[in-house]
Amino acid sequence: TPLRDALSFALAIQVPLLLLSGLATDGGAIGQICFFAFVAFSSFLINVLIARPQAPTKVDLLIIRTGFLPTFFAAYFLAEKIWDLRGY
Repeated sequence: TPLRDALSFALAIQVPLLLLSGLATDGGAIGQICFFAFVAFSSFLINVLIARPQAPTKVDLLIIRTGFLPTFFAAYFLAEKIWDLRGY
């Protein structure tokens, strides 16, 4: 099904990025940012699966397939700004 294909593709991107971000030698900052993005993206995914489990729209499938990378970049800049404001 298209939803299963989109979920498989999304996991194929997310799992390696989560593993690679854990290998960064920056004190865990990139790992935290990747985790923030994973949680944000997963909340969208859960909302889609609850709202339209049998018939996701084409936009839903596109966002499921490609939405993690933009979410990761947005989480990076948001986390950096928030950490800067908090003095970290």
